[in-house]
Amino acid sequence: MHRSLLCVTPDAKYTEERAAFEQTLIASKKNAFTQEQIEQANHKLHEFQQKDESALLNCLPHLKISELNQKLNRIKTEKQIIKNQNGEIPLFINQEGTNGIVYVEVAFMADSIPVEDYPLIPLFTDIATTCGWGGKNWAETESALAQICGGFEAGAMTSSPAKENQENKAYRNRAPVIFRIKMLAEKTEAALKNVKDCFEGTDFSDLKRIQDIVNEVRNDFDQSILDSGHSYCAMRASCKLNRSLATEEIWNGITQLFTLHSLPDAKELSKKFNTMFKLLKDGGAVLHITSDSESLKTALPLLKDFASYADIKPPKPEVYCPDEKFYALTEIKPDSIADSSGIETFVTNCEVGYTSQVLKSNKWLTKESAAETV
Repeated sequence: MHRSLLCVTPDAKYTEERAAFEQTLIASKKNAFTQEQIEQANHKLHEFQQKDESALLNCLPHLKISELNQKLNRIKTEKQIIKNQNGEIPLFINQEGTNGIVYVEVAFMADSIPVEDYPLIPLFTDIATTCGWGGKNWAETESALAQICGGFEAGAMTSSPAKENQENKAYRNRAPVIFRIKMLAEKTEAALKNVKDCFEGTDFSDLKRIQDIVNEVRNDFDQSILDSGHSYCAMRASCKLNRSLATEEIWNGITQLFTLHSLPDAKELSKKFNTMFKLLKDGGAVLHITSDSESLKTALPLLKDFASYADIKPPKPEVYCPDEKFYALTEIKPDSIADSSGIETFVTNCEVGYTSQVLKSNKWLTKESAAETV
C-alpha cells in the first residue's frame, strides 16, 4: 500500500505575491503581441461569442418526465432446493447479463458461533481465504486462484429484520458469513473445487501470516477514524436500537476498533478460528448464484455437484440468544467517557470532531418515512 503526505502551511503574504505574479505574467504576454494583434484577437473572440448557436440546441437530447418508463424492473430471484447426502440445501438463482461471468456465494449462519466470539468474525473472514490451505501456503493458493477466478473473499453482514414466514424461517433474519467467488463460466468447476479445498483444508496454521493480517487490518482501521468518524458515531449512537444495529457496531464500529487492540496472540487466534470455522460448516449454509442464462446452463449443475462433494449442510435452526447479550458486547467502558445524560465521548489525537444523535423513525418506504426524509 502506498501513501502520500501533503503538508499545507498558511502564508499571510501568499495573496499579495500571487497577485504580483499575475501582473508580471500579464505584462509579459502583452509585450509578446502588438496592439494590432491584440485587437484582431479580441475581434475574433467577440465574433465567436455573438454567433447564433440556437440551432445546435436541437442536437441535445430532450426527455420529458412523462416519457420515462414508470414500470420498475425488479430483479427476479428463483429459489430451488439441492438435495445431497446431508439434506435439502436452499439455492437462490439470479439471471442477469453478466457477460459470461459467474458469481457464487456460500452463506453460513453466523449464529452457529457463540455470541461472545462475534467480535472476532470480521477478522476471521479476512484471514480464512488468505492464509493458505491443503498444505499450500498463502502465496501458493493466491497464485492458483489468480489463474481461475477473479476473486475469492469472505465477509459478514447484517441487515434490518424482514418479514418472516414458515418457508424462509431457516435463514431469514439471520446474519450470514458469506464466502464469495467469481469466475468465467468455463472456470466454474476448477474454482468451486478450490472453494471446497478451502473449506476442508484451512487450518490457520500459518501464525506469521495471521499476525501480518492482524497488523494490516488494525492499522487500516486506526487510519479510518479520521475519514469515517461520522459513520462510526452514527453506528455507535444507534447500536442499542435493535440486534442488527448492535451487530453492525460489533463488526464495523468503534467496538471492533477496541477488539483489534485487545486480541490474543496468533496461536490462540488460530485455535479460535479453527473452532469457529467448524461451527459455521456444521451450522449449514444457503447457496446463491448469479449468471447469464447461457453460463447458467453449465454452472448450475456444477454448483449442485459442489454441494455434495463440499459436504454442504442445510441450515440448522437458529440458536437463540437474547438481544441483551449483543448490547453487552458494545460496552467498552472505561475507555469511553459517559456523563449522566448518557452522552458518550471518545478522545483521539486529531483536529476533527464528530457527533451523532439517533432518533427512532418510521419503517422504510412508508409515507411517514418519506416525510421524515424531507
